[in-house]
Amino acid sequence: MPKVWSAYTSSREYKNPQLARAVAERHLTSLEETFFKATGREASDFDRYVLWNGGPTYYAKINYNAKRVHPVIRERAERYVNLRHMKQDLMPTPLFAMR
Repeated sequence: MPKVWSAYTSSREYKNPQLARAVAERHLTSLEETFFKATGREASDFDRYVLWNGGPTYYAKINYNAKRVHPVIRERAERYVNLRHMKQDLMPTPLFAMR
């Protein structure tokens, strides 16, 4: 989104993957900080999905209540959470942790 992009950089190198990653990381950090200030807790994967895709204004409007998230967004957020958990479960255990 151009408005989000311009909040973090004046560059117009939209196809620069390193810059795009830096902008995305800064935006996600900002979303997480806003969420923490409003709720007093760290954002979960579900919260991150809603913040990123629904927007912080939308989530604040429904008082950061997962039960009030629109069914389409909630279903997609739940799928995202499941995928994140699957990925974590498939990560190999480091050798130094095996005994």
